[in-house]
Amino acid sequence: MPILQVLLILVLIGVVVGLINKYGAEYIDAKWVKLINIVAIVFTLIWLVGLVFGGFGSLSNIRVGR
Repeated sequence: MPILQVLLILVLIGVVVGLINKYGAEYIDAKWVKLINIVAIVFTLIWLVGLVFGGFGSLSNIRVGR
């Protein structure tokens, strides 16, 4: 994946989380906003680690069921 595409996705994630923090905080309880932030950070880090080390490419070969 090209570095420009990775940066674009990171900026998009940051904008979405920022919008949730700014406008969602009025309608959503503060605990939920904090949880959304933590989940976004964890999934973003897992995604980045998977890109760097290529750990998720082999997961497509796993079959569930018959």
